[in-house]
Formats: sequence, C-alpha cells, structure tokens
Amino acid sequence: MTKFHINRQGVPAPCKARKGRCPFGSSDTHFGSQGEAQAYVDDLNEEQFGMFKEERNEDTVENYNEYYESVLFSNDDLRYKEELIKNNYGLEHLVYDRNYGVRRKAISKAVEVNHPVMKKIKNSVNPEIREMQALLGLHQEEYAKDQSKLIRAAVVENGNKLDILVKDKDPEIRRLIAKRGYKLDELMNDKDANVREAVALRGHKLDSFKNDESGDIRKVLARRGLHLDHFVNDKDKDVRAEVAKHGHGLDKLVNDPEALVRREVARHGHGLDKLVKDDDVYVRTAVAKQGYGLDQLEDDPEDRVRQEVVKQGHNYEKMINDSNWAVRAEIARNGYGLDKLVNDKDIQVRRVVAEAGYGHDKLKDDKSIQVREVIEKVASQRNRQKRIDEGKAV
Repeated sequence: MTKFHINRQGVPAPCKARKGRCPFGSSDTHFGSQGEAQAYVDDLNEEQFGMFKEERNEDTVENYNEYYESVLFSNDDLRYKEELIKNNYGLEHLVYDRNYGVRRKAISKAVEVNHPVMKKIKNSVNPEIREMQALLGLHQEEYAKDQSKLIRAAVVENGNKLDILVKDKDPEIRRLIAKRGYKLDELMNDKDANVREAVALRGHKLDSFKNDESGDIRKVLARRGLHLDHFVNDKDKDVRAEVAKHGHGLDKLVNDPEALVRREVARHGHGLDKLVKDDDVYVRTAVAKQGYGLDQLEDDPEDRVRQEVVKQGHNYEKMINDSNWAVRAEIARNGYGLDKLVNDKDIQVRRVVAEAGYGHDKLKDDKSIQVREVIEKVASQRNRQKRIDEGKAV
C-alpha cells in the first residue's frame, strides 16, 4: 500500500523509499492517503500561522530585517539561519523549519529565552517537534504518555519515567529500556523476543535463557561459549554455527545438514578430507583457505574456489590458463607470468599487470582507458618521486 509523506516543498507526495529509509520523516508523518497527508499539512499550517496571519513588515514585526525575512522561509540550512536564531529572529517560525538542524537549534533557543511559541509547540501536531522537546528533557511526564512511539523513545533516551514506560504497550520501548539495563528482572520474562534478547545482551542471568524459544537469544549464549554441549544439538543452524566457531563438537557438526555450520567446521581445519568434497561452494572455499586439497580443488567447477586456490600460491603454471579472469588476475597480482598476462584478453587482468609495473611500453596504448589510466598514474607518481629526490618542488 502506497504511503504519502510531506516533501521538501511541504506538499503531500507518494513515498517510494524502502521502509525506514525515507528522508522525509518517520512512520508518524507517513499517511495512508493523500487526503490524510493534506489534512496533516493543513493542521500544521494552522498551528504555525494561525496566530500570525498578518503580513510581515516593519509595522507588524519587531526589529524587522529584510535580509532575515528573505532567509526565514527559505529552504536554506543552518549555515544561513543560525544568525537569525542567535538574534531571536523569527523563532516562532524557525521551530517549524523542515531542516532538522535549524529546528533543533531554534527550539533550544526558544527554551533559553522562554519564547511564547514554546507553549504552542508543546502539543504540536508534528511529532518531530514534540520529539525534540522530549530530547531536551521537556514535559517528560506528558511525553511519557504520548501517542507517538518516537516521543516516548526520546523520554527513555533521557532515562526518564522508566517506571511508567517499562510497561509500555510497544515492545520497542521496552527493548530500549532493557538496553539501558533497567528492570532486567522484569523484562527478562517479556513476551517479546526482542526485549528478552536485549536483556540477554546485557549478560543478565543468562542461564535462564538456555531454553528460550528464540534462536537469536540462544545464539547470544552460544556466542559467549555457554552450554555448548547443549547447543550442539540446537534446532537453529545459527546457534550450531556459533558452537562450531568455538571449535566445539566438530566431530558431530562436520556432518551438519546446514552448509553454514560445516563452513565453520572447515575454518577450524577439521574434517577437511570430507569437506573437500562438500556440495557447498563456500564450504569448499573454506577448505581451500586452509591450504588443503588444492590438487583437487584446482579443477573445481566454481570460480570462487579456484580463486582461493591461487591465493594459496598453488600451481600457477596450470592456473594461468584458467577460464576465469579473477583467477588470472590473482596470479598477476603475485607477479607470476606477467609476460603472458600482459596480452590477456580481459581488461581487469591487464590492469593488474599494469599496476604491477610491468609492460608499460605496450600497455600505454591499450584499448582500455582503465589500463591507460593506471599507466598514467604510475608515471605521475614516478615523476613526483623523482622531483622529490632531486630536491625540486612538486
């Protein structure tokens, strides 16, 4: 379902960003229809301009400044509006500015000078304005009960009203409280797994989570090396992988049905005679990284495996003819067979040859600009070093 946000021009527009990635505000300022978004804009405009509807001029604005007026309602950022804020100019509008930095600094200044606008924005229809006040430690009692999770989270960030918010209906608020290390005995039994995980990550009474229904929580324990004999039989592959990372239970885990687990076994150099024939490319790559079975793996059907074989310095004489350019480039990177690879059909291989400082007389006229740019860069560096050695300016 398409959501609508308020764009830089202050008008409703369809949001095409992925969830949580929109630069135009949080979920609180995204709406189910264009009509809802427009109603929000209308309410916000009425809030901002309702009591300031008269024209702004020398007669209606104290210390009227034409330049300041030209900046006040522009889309300029804090660099241009900071002077206005410093001089308390237009704070009644700058607290609504669409730029986060401007808005935050304007609200801070309005608090400092006890500006009348503070009474109005306490219950602003814009949740981001209420959030800034919450972050500044204002109205914590009221904001702890705010309908927006954004504002309640800001209260938690300040470490305020935690006794109230520990029972919040939203698990994200309770998770934030657990992250702060507060009320862990209570939150360790929370119905939400993310909250309990936050408790476990604090290292609180970890033995109590041994049989937790959440694999992510059991993984926390396994990562810390707890109850490995128990977790070696865990139903969750990520938990068993953590066990393998500790080098525990490898005789059993070498036969694990999940490649993720077997890969960790291979990384410990265990069971390589079996894993060298594994069906999974990443397991065989892990075997090659151990320098094992390279005679067999040099003919592996997967490019990734053969790349790792040459990284181990194995059989360059044969592998220089490999069909995969990355394999040949790795050989060139190690300075082998440059007289042959300088004529390689692949641009990336010739580029590596050039980077190795070989065949520049030939490669300076290469058809690829990527290769020629390497030659030019190396030549420039050499000339610069020569001038330095001769004591000349560079």
